[in-house]
Order: sequence, then structure tokens, then C-alpha cells
Amino acid sequence: MSGIMTYCTLLLASALHAGEWHVEKNYGANLVSFTSEVIGFSFSGQTNGIDGYIYDKDSYFFTDDSDFFFEVDLSSLDTGIGKRDRDMREILNTRRWPKATFSGKLGAVVKDSSDQNVFLTRSRGVLNLRGVERTIVVDTKIRAEKEGFKISADFPIFLNDFNIKAPKLVAFLKVSEEIIITVSFTLVAISTETNATGEK
Repeated sequence: MSGIMTYCTLLLASALHAGEWHVEKNYGANLVSFTSEVIGFSFSGQTNGIDGYIYDKDSYFFTDDSDFFFEVDLSSLDTGIGKRDRDMREILNTRRWPKATFSGKLGAVVKDSSDQNVFLTRSRGVLNLRGVERTIVVDTKIRAEKEGFKISADFPIFLNDFNIKAPKLVAFLKVSEEIIITVSFTLVAISTETNATGEK
């Protein structure tokens, strides 16, 4: 019963809005990170510089017709070592391509049988990194929380798919071609009373 009530509450709350949910940029727990591992070494970095939205034209809860667009500020990635940060920005050429973007549509949104407050979807979209576009599929978890909807996912990308030369961790040892991306951020609903242009 609690799960049904939760779902009905979410639908009611969403129906009062424009079917539009934006990244809550003031929420300190937003995080995008990457990790590459080779034997005996690992290479990682993170940023909270993520922005974007999910939009559904029917002013409804998230559906398989919901559009999404997210962008990550690559120049703000922090690996914990200043020189490595600068080297990474050079490799990614953040002066020319300061952001990575991911846009597309959600797949079918289904309730997680093990948690009544969690919904699962498979997002299909175009990842644009360093000026190269690739279609990827990402399994995504949507959790209803007090602050809004927490979105979380992890997925692999391969550097050579984006014409990125694997950097060296130490002499004769390069970062793995496979990079694991992990994202976690909160979305909040935007009111229908005022659209993006300020018109009512």
C-alpha cells in the first residue's frame, strides 16, 4: 500500500508542474566521477559541475517519451593532483570543448520490485565528448527523496571511441581505454506557471 501511495503522490505532484525537472545545482551531493584501473594503479577524478533537465511534453511523471539533456563541466574535473588536472584538460582540449553532453530519451520507467521509492529506466542517447558523438545506453535509477528525485547511474566509455589518447599514469603505463563513469545528482520539479521565457 505504501508503494502505491508513493507512486500516486509522485504523479499528483508531477501533474502540478510542466513535466520538467532541473538539476538542483545547489545540492552539495551532486557528483560526476570517472575511474580507470590498471594492474596496481588507478586514475580517477570528479566534479559537481553538472546541469540539465528531463522534460515530458505531457506534464506527467517520467515516461518513455521524456526527453533529457545533461552537461558536465570538464574543466572543473579534479583528480587531486594539479599537474595531472592540467594534463587532463589538455588531453580533453577543454578550451575548445569545455563540456560533455548527453541527450536523448528515457526508456520505459518501471518500479523497482525491491524498493517502492525507486524507479528504473534505460536511457538511450548521444554522448558528445571532445567533439565526437556516440550513441550509448545507460541503466538509470530514479529514487524519490525529500529533496526531489535522485538520479544515479554508472556506465563504461572507451577513450578510443572519442579519439582520446590514453594518458600515462607512470612511465610505460597508460590509463586503461575503458573508463567507468558514475553519476549521482538530484532533480527538482519546475512549475508550469512560468515557462523558460518567463511567460505565464
